[in-house]
Amino acid sequence: MRGVIIVLIVIGCSCLHVTACAQDSLRNNPLSIGEATKLAVENSTQLKMSRTHTLLAKQETEIQKLDKLPGLSTSLDYGYLSNADVWNSHFSHHESAGLPHPLTLFSVTATETLFAGDRINNAIRLSTLEEQIAFLQEEKNTTDIKFLVIAQYLDIYRLLNQRNVYINNTRLARQRLKNILSLRSQGMVTLNDQL
Repeated sequence: MRGVIIVLIVIGCSCLHVTACAQDSLRNNPLSIGEATKLAVENSTQLKMSRTHTLLAKQETEIQKLDKLPGLSTSLDYGYLSNADVWNSHFSHHESAGLPHPLTLFSVTATETLFAGDRINNAIRLSTLEEQIAFLQEEKNTTDIKFLVIAQYLDIYRLLNQRNVYINNTRLARQRLKNILSLRSQGMVTLNDQL
């Protein structure tokens, strides 16, 4: 029993280790534009809905194509009939008439559309056009997501550059102030020049 518990603990610890090693969010290197757009496309709920809509449109086209095929339907009904009650016209005399009790109905129906005024072909064309629209909408959404990610990426890059410019400007200002204070201590710069 003790050996089983130790084995379970070792397996649990190894699973936790694998899970902890699989976490990539703690890395210090920045994402490239390609990686950022790839992650955005993979994790976008809007694109998942667009893909689902495209698949539904493809399935609708296949359903419309099925209307060209003949149809076959069957039905089976089973029932039980009770005895019939027979009354006279004044409802004063009652009689029971025996009937066969089981009831079984089986039917087979075959259908085929011979002429529908090009309704089926037009429905297939319409469904194909809706499928193309869904595909183009998915492509547009993918492009929009990529542009949005690239715009955000460039905004972050611009902010990082502004931060670097600010840090360099403050460093240079401190250096100038140090130089001015050094020149003032030597008597080469007045207080007005320092300000």
